[in-house]
Amino acid sequence: MKYANYTAVKDAAILKMQKTLHDEVIASVREEELVDMEDSKPIRKWSANTDKKAEEQENLQYQDEYKIEFEMWANECRTFKRDMKKAYAHLYDYCTEAMKRRIEEKSKFQEEELDNPIELLKEIAKECTN
Repeated sequence: MKYANYTAVKDAAILKMQKTLHDEVIASVREEELVDMEDSKPIRKWSANTDKKAEEQENLQYQDEYKIEFEMWANECRTFKRDMKKAYAHLYDYCTEAMKRRIEEKSKFQEEELDNPIELLKEIAKECTN
């Protein structure tokens, strides 16, 4: 399937990606800016209880909660990174063969930006306006 312009490529790819990829990946592609996963990193809580025994118990509970939340966050980060590569592939699939060749010819792009869907979108936009 070939799309004539940048907006059509982006919109069609996002629609397809929404079915299977991480929400933050979709947001990154839609906004053309990488979502900062550090913003959702869990923060360890500490007890403010003045009773030492209760404070110790609360801190143990907070530590257990933090470990679980941190592992979930780390999994989300891994999924995000994996899905960013998939988003690149989705976007690349919507490019025409001529556009793919022009993008591949750019050695800087191949070396530094491979698997980065945001940079690919920038290249697609450049190609569509040339």
